[in-house]
Amino acid sequence: FYYNLAVSDYKKIKNLKPDILITCAFGQILNQEILDISPLGAINVHASLLPKYRGAAPINWAILNGEKETGVSIMNTELGLDTGPILLMEKCSIDENETSLDLTKKLSVIGANALIKGLDEALSEYLGIKVVVAEDPLTAVVRGTGLIASNIEYYKDIIIENEDEL
Repeated sequence: FYYNLAVSDYKKIKNLKPDILITCAFGQILNQEILDISPLGAINVHASLLPKYRGAAPINWAILNGEKETGVSIMNTELGLDTGPILLMEKCSIDENETSLDLTKKLSVIGANALIKGLDEALSEYLGIKVVVAEDPLTAVVRGTGLIASNIEYYKDIIIENEDEL
């Protein structure tokens, strides 16, 4: 299933001039035109230890198959189903009576932390800064700037949250 944005949505994204695109649990394959919008391409947060459980419902499949361990893969997105190079993987155990909802919640926290680490891998050289994970899994500290970013917007020189709150 290739995902084709409406022309107006494509233009909105392109006009933002993003350095990078991020997807999570998107469920469709982005076409090359979308992947080419940003100079650094796209990063995907996938809820399995790839290549195992590539595609849809990886959490459900891990539980149904009696897996004892799963995790999150942060990967560069390519034209294909979860086929891009893996930047990093974070593992976790699956408890005996854990439901897919429980595991989804657990992996969302792990995925948020892993995304920050993956962005660090993908962007540190490009942006010339270093991002480190803070105690709050949805917050990153930008080393050397004294800034804390949560709704993270990346720019070539600095990471900011909302200018009004700085």
